[in-house]
Amino acid sequence: MSDNDYVVNGLKRLHAELHAKLLRSRADGTRYRFQMQNVERVIKMLRPNESLNALVVKRLYRPNPIFKRGEISRGALAVLRDAKKPMTADEIAAVMLEGKGIASPDRDHIKGVRTSLLTALKVYDGRHVSGDHGRPKRWRAIT
Repeated sequence: MSDNDYVVNGLKRLHAELHAKLLRSRADGTRYRFQMQNVERVIKMLRPNESLNALVVKRLYRPNPIFKRGEISRGALAVLRDAKKPMTADEIAAVMLEGKGIASPDRDHIKGVRTSLLTALKVYDGRHVSGDHGRPKRWRAIT
């Protein structure tokens, strides 16, 4: 790799971080857009043939305030193993929230957990859990 390659890769990383900051903070948007344009200009100076459409945004990690990382998937499997019948994602989320001490979860709590829960269940589909073809999908643990 030449020195130019290291510089361009560093600039791409900087561009991705600036884009993530732009998404996080709309108040400082004009400042971040200006900085991103400057980074793009420097990349074009160093590599005129470089496609700026290929620059990716750094993914934001938004931690769940109730559950730690990986706790939702483990908790969902535990709830499904203990369940006597197949359950929907909303039912699983309500049981998990009750286990965390939220006795009467509101719609926003369940919605926040449900999205993460459905992602975890789709990952484990066919290995540890299986879902029927109904709407809403009912999940059960595979033993």
